Parts: sequence; structure tokens; C-alpha cells
Amino acid sequence: MSISINNVDSKNVGDKKIDSIKCEMERKGYTLTKPRSEILEFILKQTGHLNAEKVYQQLKRKKLGRSTVFRAFNLFKEMGFLEQKPVVLAKNYELKEKPLHFHMLCSKCGSICEFTNSNIHKICQKKVSSEKFKMKELSLEIRGLCRKCATKKTGNMSEKTGNKK
Repeated sequence: MSISINNVDSKNVGDKKIDSIKCEMERKGYTLTKPRSEILEFILKQTGHLNAEKVYQQLKRKKLGRSTVFRAFNLFKEMGFLEQKPVVLAKNYELKEKPLHFHMLCSKCGSICEFTNSNIHKICQKKVSSEKFKMKELSLEIRGLCRKCATKKTGNMSEKTGNKK
């Protein structure tokens, strides 16, 4: 799964954004504790996809527990700051307000390659319009093998070709 931060300009990660999120949390009855603040600051500085386990691995030296990180991710999702999307087998996260982009997912190593394509977006918009369908979200995931995994030598030619000896 992939998650994104909503209503946050990822290019402006200053104290004003943290304060804005803190105010929104307090308005909804939550507190931006020091651990949540550290997790949020870390998330806002990242590019690409995140998952709670990887964030925990990076922040555990700050004495943040695994459950603290996972609970913070769930809270940020509940608050509408994060968006979770299915990506590969893990729960990955990304800033919600990123420009429209698509994903190529390697089923072997789990790598994720992002790309943009205005033609795909135009085709989808045209179809949505012709069907008078109200689109809320557009996502595209292409699954297969990345360049690195596709070119790895297996040592057995029959594995590459699918032919049995």
C-alpha cells in the first residue's frame, strides 16, 4: 500500500507547515506529540514512496518504537494527511499532493519506478467524460520485472526461455 500526505506542499517543509498540521490536529482533538512531530518531519522531507517499517528503521535511533511509528501513520491517514494505496505487497506511502504520476512495480525486487504521461491522463479523461462518470482518483500500476531483475543471469537458459531441457 502507498500513502501520501494531503494538504501539504512538499517543497515547503518549514515550521509553518508543521504548525498548520498541528493546528488541524488540535482542532480535531489530537496532539502533535514530539514523536509524532519527528515522524511527520521525516515524512515531509522524503521523496518517493514510504512505508512505516522503513520509516521506523530510519527513526529507531531516535528511540521511537515500531508501534509509535505505525500508530502515527494510522493517525495521519485518519486525519487526511496521508493516503494509502496498494503498491506491491507492503504498505508504501507518498505525499498525496504530488503531481499525477503512474507506477511500474517490480514483482521480484519490489522497486517502484514513477513516470508521467499526459496521453494516458487525456485518454482517461475522454472516456470518463463520454461515460458521464465522476472520477475521484486515477491510478495506473504496471507490474513486471525492472531492468535490473529482467537482465539478471539465471545460469540456466531454459529458465530464461521457458523451455524445458
